[in-house]
Amino acid sequence: MGLYCDVFSDVVLRQAIENYIVELVENRTRFVQRKPTPRELRSENLRSTVTKAAQLLDEYRKKKPEIATKYIALEKRDGS
Repeated sequence: MGLYCDVFSDVVLRQAIENYIVELVENRTRFVQRKPTPRELRSENLRSTVTKAAQLLDEYRKKKPEIATKYIALEKRDGS
């Protein structure tokens, strides 16, 4: 959760991410992708949340490339 809060420091955006994009499971320690309904996919709120989250992820990768490289390597090794 520390990395999550570091990348997405805005609490309101984190709530939107958890509402539209992911679900927290296993006592809020793991994320799984949400399956949005067709109505939700048309939502401007969902689209703006995805756009903002992607922008922040890109900025974080540029600001802290060593962390991004570490997690990309773990993802490839785990096959995730």
